[in-house]
Amino acid sequence: MPARALTVILAAGEGKRMHSILPKVLHRVGGRPLVEHLVQASLKAGLGRVIVAVGHRRDMVIEALVDYPIDIVVQEEQRGTGHAMQTVREYIGNYDGSCLVLPGDTPFLAPKSMRELVLFHETEDYAATLLTAEFADPTGYGRVVRNAAGDVERIVEDGDASPAELAIREINSSVYVFDYRRLSQALERLRDDNHQGELYLTDTIAALAAAGGRVGARRAEDPVEVMGVNDPLQLREAERIYRERQPAAPPEPPRPQVELDEDEHLTFEAVDDGRVEVGAGAEGSLESEGGLEGEADLAGDADLAGEAEPAGEAEPEGEADPVGEASAGFAGDGHETSEPAPSGTGTGSDL
Repeated sequence: MPARALTVILAAGEGKRMHSILPKVLHRVGGRPLVEHLVQASLKAGLGRVIVAVGHRRDMVIEALVDYPIDIVVQEEQRGTGHAMQTVREYIGNYDGSCLVLPGDTPFLAPKSMRELVLFHETEDYAATLLTAEFADPTGYGRVVRNAAGDVERIVEDGDASPAELAIREINSSVYVFDYRRLSQALERLRDDNHQGELYLTDTIAALAAAGGRVGARRAEDPVEVMGVNDPLQLREAERIYRERQPAAPPEPPRPQVELDEDEHLTFEAVDDGRVEVGAGAEGSLESEGGLEGEADLAGDADLAGEAEPAGEAEPEGEADPVGEASAGFAGDGHETSEPAPSGTGTGSDL
């Protein structure tokens, strides 16, 4: 009998480390939004109904997915992945079966891996099953803590881990299969007493284990499949991997060059990297689909509205006056540096 499961894709978060007005899941790899890769793979897996949880700039995400036979659930307030699943639970109502939960920022997850994880979960009769991977440098990911029997005991987020837990190299990919009824009960017990003040879906693992349920884990054969995209550097790496694996893909479009002359005002969202020049007296809102990378020349009394301080190769000329919460956030290597390290792929509202 083929594996069957309700599939939920979590795509409600803002993705602050992208430094963009575009929701993280709409950033593109191979010419398609991250979340679209997941929707296509989920439908191809053939497991059953697919639900996408949206929140931040939801109209944009809904529009990107309008042609797909999926259900949309709106998370009005983004309080973490656990809260997102609580919102989905209200929408689903009564359901008895397996539930596959996917983060919306993993573009390489394959339909075959989804089916195999669900089948493994149901064959072993686990309360929950994780897709994991082992990384030489697991920094930023939740660590998988196992008990003496080899089952999963809990997941500890990077920012909450002890030194001993930080030494664990097996990471949580935020891809799960749950027994839905037991998940629904565990969601009731979630608390936001963590460093982000959010409801973590990962905390349901410890709750299920404490209630006597067995939690299993299956390691991904290809670690790239669990690669999440949390910042512009990871987005660029994902694009490189995609083109390496899809040599027939169309070439990337050229990166635009944008200049603001004196006394001009311009708001743009298209610059990923390259050179941005702002003339004296100009006002602009510098936002970018991939985060602003490259060089910025701020001349005269240019006023910029944005989200990070210029650094690295940003070159003010005269009396540049960044306003609002700060402007471009350029680093010498082209990567935003103003946000702290991630607390785990697929946790919190950064999805």
